[in-house]
Amino acid sequence: MENNIEELTRQYEALWENDAPMEQIVKFCRRYSRTVLEDEHGKVPLNSVLEQSRIWGDMVLQPSFLKHLADSDDCLLRAIGTFFRQHPGVIYRILSMKKGLSDRIRAFFWTLMRKASFRIIINESTLLVDNNDIGKWIVKNKFRGYERIPAGLYFAQWPLQGWLITTEMRNAIEKDSVSLFDLELTLMGKRVTIGLLRRLLHNNSWNIVLHLLKHRTKQVTSILSPHDLLICICAGQSRSDAVVKVLDALEELFPGISQRTDKLGNTPLWYCLYHRSPEDSLVQALIRYDCNPDQRNHLNLNYRICAEVQNLIGNHD
Repeated sequence: MENNIEELTRQYEALWENDAPMEQIVKFCRRYSRTVLEDEHGKVPLNSVLEQSRIWGDMVLQPSFLKHLADSDDCLLRAIGTFFRQHPGVIYRILSMKKGLSDRIRAFFWTLMRKASFRIIINESTLLVDNNDIGKWIVKNKFRGYERIPAGLYFAQWPLQGWLITTEMRNAIEKDSVSLFDLELTLMGKRVTIGLLRRLLHNNSWNIVLHLLKHRTKQVTSILSPHDLLICICAGQSRSDAVVKVLDALEELFPGISQRTDKLGNTPLWYCLYHRSPEDSLVQALIRYDCNPDQRNHLNLNYRICAEVQNLIGNHD
């Protein structure tokens, strides 16, 4: 077996330049995706070899190549994924190929696109914002994938703006203390505002959110619809037991809310794909409330397909 990186790169490029049958090109990539090469620097994986090629990314993401991939090509998909995460600009509208690609491969590329496209919007430290807050910023900078952002609520790194709070209120929120929060809210004579609700969600103060949802339902739902609140919970990272209790309260107040879809056909489970594994307690609770993991959305994908694929690239950080 030839193990010279430069020679392998030359062979790969020659296949394209000589219009080799697509099956032969895919076979070449498939073969070396399972191979670890040795050179003077030690072991070198496939992506290090093909990154030497001038045409690797543009060529391998052509529909003619993609249609010859098999669901079992995990190693090759990982190599493509490694390249794509370093060069997100080379991907095309793979997700629109609903007939040419299998669900599993399309789900894999959705996961790659989401991680590359929305890393500005979904971060480890998150803050609830709505489309009016971030829409112009996203479109102005033309972040790849911005046209896929559905109407609704999102999480982004964003300065805390609006309502100024007292030190006592800040302490109550940070401690997630319902009694301290209620006392300070009463003393200040304040109602629940969008600024305050954002701060609560940003700080994962779920006990306070639960309290407000039960006792100030109209105030909370006039700011944030019950369905959008559920999406916010699902897209977040908090593992607190109180998160499931908030879901329980939403189902008690608005029966069947877990089964609703957004304008893009996404169930609440779809938003759990950002930070939650299938074993997460909130995911399991949604399924108990009959949130269908097999329901297809506008991309003709569903939660179950994407959750199975995510393990390929370690989506749950």
